[in-house]
This record gives sequence, structure tokens and C-alpha cells, in this order.
Amino acid sequence: MWALVALLVVIFVIDSCGGGGGGGTTTVPTVPNDAATIMDAAKSLSNGTVIEVGIYRAIDDTINLHDGTTVHLAPGEAKNFVARAWAWLLQPDGTYRREEITMIPGMRFSWCLKGLDEDNAARTINLESTLAQITVADSDLPPGGKYDLSVRAEIAPADLVGYVNGRLAAARAQQSISGGGSDNDDLLWAGAGFLLALAICPSDSAGIILATDAGITPPPPTVTLNISGPAEAEVGDMITIQVASNCPEGWEASWAGGSKSGCGDGSFTITMPSANLVVIVSDGCGNTKSHTVHLKTVNPPVNKPPVAILTVNPTSGNAPLTVHADGSGSYDPDGDIVKYEWFFYGGGGHADVGGITMDNVYDTPGDYSVWLRVTDDDGATAMSATGVTVTVNAPPVDPYQGATLFITPQNPTLNVGMGDEQQFICRIYAADGLTELPIPSGATIVWSSTASGAINPNTGYFYSALAGIGSFRVSVTITWTNHQLTGDTPVVVQ
Repeated sequence: MWALVALLVVIFVIDSCGGGGGGGTTTVPTVPNDAATIMDAAKSLSNGTVIEVGIYRAIDDTINLHDGTTVHLAPGEAKNFVARAWAWLLQPDGTYRREEITMIPGMRFSWCLKGLDEDNAARTINLESTLAQITVADSDLPPGGKYDLSVRAEIAPADLVGYVNGRLAAARAQQSISGGGSDNDDLLWAGAGFLLALAICPSDSAGIILATDAGITPPPPTVTLNISGPAEAEVGDMITIQVASNCPEGWEASWAGGSKSGCGDGSFTITMPSANLVVIVSDGCGNTKSHTVHLKTVNPPVNKPPVAILTVNPTSGNAPLTVHADGSGSYDPDGDIVKYEWFFYGGGGHADVGGITMDNVYDTPGDYSVWLRVTDDDGATAMSATGVTVTVNAPPVDPYQGATLFITPQNPTLNVGMGDEQQFICRIYAADGLTELPIPSGATIVWSSTASGAINPNTGYFYSALAGIGSFRVSVTITWTNHQLTGDTPVVVQ
């Protein structure tokens, strides 16, 4: 029934959306709180909404700026504005109360700037924001003008359904607490009074006047273009060329074998060729700059050392802990790695020469570190930049380790002629013999005795009439995950 109510809400608010928009008025009908009358009243609203919205300087401000307030923006100044939205919520007595709904999930705010002067009357700027606040700077608008800053609040159908369902659930919970039934329409619709408070269509807009003070128009900025990079490089080196430009038309770089374009500050990489590299950059403002990277004199090749890269998994756990060390990320820039040496430091630390991976087992709790050293085919070595810390924790203590199972009462004597019966009780004691431990949840308990059929295997009841006269033993076995305990006790039947 609640999901149906939420669906009806969406249907009637969509059907009720009318013109809306700026200049409209909010209608709050005065109706009894029964479902049918509320539905009819909502459908009759001319603009399909009772959302109100206003503009403030802060979210907790109490001064509404939308009543034709003029706000001046001085040269270089920026001001923040906040939209707040309210809805009229139906109360159980048929009246309405005003509640702020600015922060409900899915509420969106559309901001717009529209010119009011003759010179900018055609200027309309839809500010890209769905948030409740926005910042407008003097630099965003031409000086010496007036503009209407307006905002509208709206919510999507899916978000409205989610909000409606939440409020309906709260109303239902309140009914349950107060003893009302889920089919009591009066309480149902009263508890969900927001049904007249929201609509799919946007609210009427609220607006203020922004006035930018006339000032001295600054001269246009100087258009600059700069290019930089390394002075020299070897064949095959990856070199980075940087361009700094404030030309709005962008720039284009070219060199023998390639080109690159961009706008503003940027950078790109080139593989150094076997000759001097000349990069020329021209922008759309008529500037041209160049940069030359000279080919470095090639000396006899110098062996580059290898790079040791180490990963360890896991890096923590309970003892005994097996860790897997992996050096497959290691490399030699100008050759091959021929040896991997593993160092496992800490209590009982050791070093091993092994393959590209190595496993190690830590039996003792503590903190350890793992390092890797690699050697390339020219004999150069390198250690991993940092060691990996491995934390080994003590294994959890099993309170049932060494526990003993007892049966009480001990040594009972039963009378076969009287048809005596006795229920035996089992108890688990820790290894200290003093601390009683609970029987684990889900454990299997099975009773047995040397007198066939004399004990109920499920309840532990012993029946003398079934046992006959003599001495017997009663046993019990308790089994649970990775554990099994057994205990027994004698019983005499006279």
C-alpha cells in the first residue's frame, strides 16, 4: 500500500504541473486531511507546486534578498549567494506548516543571470550549477550594468519518490507506535503531509539585482609565448618541451617528424633523434619562438645499474605467517638481471639467493622487514629503495585447548523397582580445571550408556527400568568445529 501511495504522489504532481516560472504565486489550499480531498486539491493548483525559494548571503541567514534587493559588486569583488527552499506540509489537524527542504536528496537549483540595461537586455547567462550556492564575481560581468540574478528549485521524479517513501515509512512507524492501523487514511495522509509540499515542475524563481560599478577598463593583457627544454640530450632520451602562452587562439609546435598543438600552458615529450632537435612554436597572436636541443657527445657506453622493485603479500597476519615476496617488477635499463638476493630481517633473519620470487614463513610474532638486491649481467647491483615491513601477530588463544568434559551428578544411585530416572548434565572446564566454559553454539551433543537403550541420546535422561540392576557407565560426546570432547561417569541401579 505504501508503494502505491508513493506512485499516486508522482502521478498527481505530474498531472498538476502548470505554467510555473517567475512571477507566479504559491497556492496553499486549506482542506480536511482525508486522501480524496487532498488529491483533488493538489490537482487544482494553477502552477502545480508549493515549493518556495529565496536568495540569502549564507545558508543560516534570515534576511531574504529576493524582494528586489540590489547588491553592488565593486571592481575585483566576488560575492556568494545561497538559495533556500521551503514546502508547506499538511498536519494531522488539516492545517499546514512551513518546512525547509533545501538539503533533501535530489533537490537542484538553476541559477540565471539576465541583463536589465538597454545595452545588455539580450544577455542571458545560465550558470552551470545544481547546488544551493553560487559565487558571482565582478570580473564575470561588464562594468556599469545591472543584472537580474534568479534561481529556481526543482526535483526529479525518481528523487521525489525516494523522499516520499522515506516520509511514508516514518509516518507508518509513528502509526505503529501510537497504535494506529496501516489502513487509517486520516493518519496515513496526515503523517505524509509532504504530498502537497513537492512537485516535479520547478518552483517560481526568486531574484535579486546585481549592479556592477563602473570602473576604468584595464588595457588588454600582453600576449606572451615562451618555450623551454633541456639544452642537450643523447639519442633515444625522452625529453620534455614546455610551452607557456596566454594567447586565446592557442599554439602549435612542429619539429622534424612531428607536431603538437595546445592552448595555454602545456608540455609534450619527444624522443631525441640522432641530430640536433629544433622545435618551433607559433601562436594565433603572431608570436613565434624556437628551442634547440643539441645532441650530446656520445662517450663509450656506461653500464646503467639495475632497479630493484619489491612487493610482499601479505604484510600482516597471525603466526605462522607465510609471505610471498615478488621481484618481477625489477629491471635493468641496458641488460638483464642475473641474480636475486632476498633479505628477511628481524628475529632469526636470514638472506637467500633465489629466483624472481621467494616465500618465507614467520613462526614468531614480531615486526620484520624484507629487502631485495638484484645484480645485472655487467655485475652492477641495486637494493630495493625501501624495505617492506611484515607484522606477525600472535595466533588467537583457543580457550577450549586442553579443556575437560564432566558429567553431573556424579555416581547417582537409582532404584529399578521405583522406575527412577535421572537427567545427567555435562559441563566443560578450561585447562585450569576451575573455569567453566559455555557449550559452543551449534555443537552436537550425543549421550550413550553401557546399558543399551537406558539413556536418551538427545536429552541425557537415564531410565533405571530399561537398564536393570547393575553398575553401568554414562558417556557424552560434544563435537563442534575442529573440537571433540568426551566424558563419562558411573551409575548404579539397585
